[in-house]
Amino acid sequence: MKSLDIPKVVNFPFPSPPSKEGLKNAEKNLSNLGAIETKQSGGVHLKKETDLSGKITKLGRIMAKFPAEPRYAKMLAHPNQENILPLIIALVATFTVKDIWLNENDVSKEVLITKKSLIKKWISKFEPLGDIMVLLGVVGSCSNFAKNRKDQINENEADNNNNNSRHKLKLFCEKLGLRHKAMVEIFKQMRQIEKIYQTNINSEFQIKFPLQAITEPQAQLITQTIVASFGEQISVKSPNLETNKLTGVSKSQNKRTCYQTCNLE
Repeated sequence: MKSLDIPKVVNFPFPSPPSKEGLKNAEKNLSNLGAIETKQSGGVHLKKETDLSGKITKLGRIMAKFPAEPRYAKMLAHPNQENILPLIIALVATFTVKDIWLNENDVSKEVLITKKSLIKKWISKFEPLGDIMVLLGVVGSCSNFAKNRKDQINENEADNNNNNSRHKLKLFCEKLGLRHKAMVEIFKQMRQIEKIYQTNINSEFQIKFPLQAITEPQAQLITQTIVASFGEQISVKSPNLETNKLTGVSKSQNKRTCYQTCNLE
């Protein structure tokens, strides 16, 4: 709505208006992400609790192009340094698809062993990213069975290639305990985001499969992108441990368990 130049969303005639508190929280989130402006006074950024008139920024207009939650949209609006955008798109697509793994009770012990071995391998490549490396490892491995558009010469060949690739992907998913439909949906969403990026930002951008293995510079940039998009939800050890003691827990344990965040929804 901000991209439609509606400065005060609170005054918009919604058929079923959301709460003012909800609008305030949404605007605060957009402000923290840099998607809307904050009022200035004497060169210092100030924002009243009840002010809902922030104008959309250049970054905000780019974010509005993507039909995604604001934090994910900011990730997608990140410059394509070190060619990290395909990896960012893979992450966002994976974040929006729930339950990519089959229930462990529904797979064999051999599958679980293979799964745990690969997870350990993926995380070891850049441990600070933890589960993010697992998601990138899953999509990267499965991308070996995805076809690039330029590889599909005509409609019949495209259909044959797609059917063959889907069969191979299904077999691979079974070996790792992955939900085949979830992985198909992830690649579908990646192509949709790619098209939006081409239409609105860079017409020459293209995701090429298989995805290349992540490099350390890329991992560092992805870390920075996630921190910039989810800064309010990142926890750090509390600097004031004396006021955060847990009942029945030793002082040394408190030091390991006391964390704080700027905001947690």
